[in-house]
This record gives sequence, structure tokens and C-alpha cells, in this order.
Amino acid sequence: MNETEVLILGNSQNNATEKTILGDFQEYSTTIEIGDYSFEITKRLFINYIEPLINMDGYLRIGDLLYKVLKIQTFITYQEFWLYLLDRQSEVV
Repeated sequence: MNETEVLILGNSQNNATEKTILGDFQEYSTTIEIGDYSFEITKRLFINYIEPLINMDGYLRIGDLLYKVLKIQTFITYQEFWLYLLDRQSEVV
């Protein structure tokens, strides 16, 4: 498992870091439709599941980039997150 540092920012991209975790950050390619909008999912993240740490309103910082969580799948021992790379990186604190 690739151990990448992930900063959980909570429900706002401008929030301070709520928690730092390690996860397996991978390339991925799919499109997800939400209402009338389509989002290109280019990354996914796997973390060990001990307790709910990230929700559908959540933002994550991985390296210098900011992602929005668009899908969560919970399994017995891990969670999978589909991540959308935000277009306006320069505006994020």
C-alpha cells in the first residue's frame, strides 16, 4: 500500500486541517454525474476503516493539490474515495 499523507480539511476548502492520515493514493479515470453536471474523477484514495473520518462534503489536500470527495464506498476494513481535482487551486488557502 502506498502511504501518502492526506490532510482532511472538513466541509470547506478553506478550513484548517482537521486531521492528517495516511492512505493509498492512486490514478483513476471515470466520470460521475451529479444532477446536470459531469465530473472527471482522476484519483482515488484508499484508507483503513476504523471510524468515519471523511464525509461527502469533505475536502482533502494531498501534496499541493486540493480535492473534493464525490463518492465514498465503505467496506469492512477500508474505505474508497473518488476524488475530483478542484479547478481553482490558486484560490485555496
